[in-house]
Amino acid sequence: LREAMFAANSTIDGAIITFFEAGEYVVENALPDVNVSSGSLTIEGEDKLTLVNGSGNTGIDGIRLLGPGNRIREATLVGFEAAIRISGSRATGNIIEGCTIGSSGSSAKGAISRLNGYGIVIDDGASLNLVGGRTEVDRNIISGNVLDGVLITGGSTDNNIEGNFIGTDPTGQMEVQNGGNGILIDGATNNTIGGTASSAGNILSGNRFAGVELRGASTGNVIAGNRIGVAGDDETLIPNDEGIYIDGTGGASNNQIGSSLFSGRNLIGGNTTEGIYLLSSSNNTIQGNYIGLSSDFFTEVPNGSSGISLVGSSSNNSIGGT
Repeated sequence: LREAMFAANSTIDGAIITFFEAGEYVVENALPDVNVSSGSLTIEGEDKLTLVNGSGNTGIDGIRLLGPGNRIREATLVGFEAAIRISGSRATGNIIEGCTIGSSGSSAKGAISRLNGYGIVIDDGASLNLVGGRTEVDRNIISGNVLDGVLITGGSTDNNIEGNFIGTDPTGQMEVQNGGNGILIDGATNNTIGGTASSAGNILSGNRFAGVELRGASTGNVIAGNRIGVAGDDETLIPNDEGIYIDGTGGASNNQIGSSLFSGRNLIGGNTTEGIYLLSSSNNTIQGNYIGLSSDFFTEVPNGSSGISLVGSSSNNSIGGT
């Protein structure tokens, strides 16, 4: 793998690295950054590639994408500072799909936790990247990590996180907790968590803190079409602490939770405290969600405290509407 990555960076346009035999690849030293000068690189794990940090240094990342148009598919990554890091302004149009990030067991998508620090990090201005997809084979399982399942930070914009299970096992019915938030957006703008397209929503349940937290100067982000605190059956409770937490003390404002479209409604239930918690955050839109009630309009999936709580200097927020 190391030699193939070096070759792709230096000479090969549109290289594909494919694994035909299952096994663990123990990373003794950091792999080369993926920074192809022209074209792109595809690492096709075929559900056979497991990258394990064997360096003794928990500060190294698994795979680092610094250039555009790369694809990582059907690989398992465990034991790294970040399993996958997409970083820098050149890192656009990358796709992470069908991977198991931080959970493994008897198969590549088993449910026994093995620890990364972060699951996937998108930082330093990376944009227009996709984590997941709208089919089962595109779904990433991002669970059992020490900190956040996904971190978007450093001014990164227009990234999409869709169709993933974050904080659960591969069935979407049992908790495999991330030790931080399911997704943390910290100082990043115009990113979409889920969406209004069919099957774009994530399951964001079973995380230690919030299913989704926004903080720092995070604006223009959309959280739509997700299950947050419940399982894939819309009824089994898999609580986060909060469902969605927007901390406006650092400037998080002008974000959207839900949609006027039926397909963009979040189901937010079963969380230990609030369904949605806004701290000194303004000009957000909360629209069209199921909060404490399943999608059948009948079954209760109660949050432990308020459905929506606005505290501190929160102002000019819109709740409901068409």
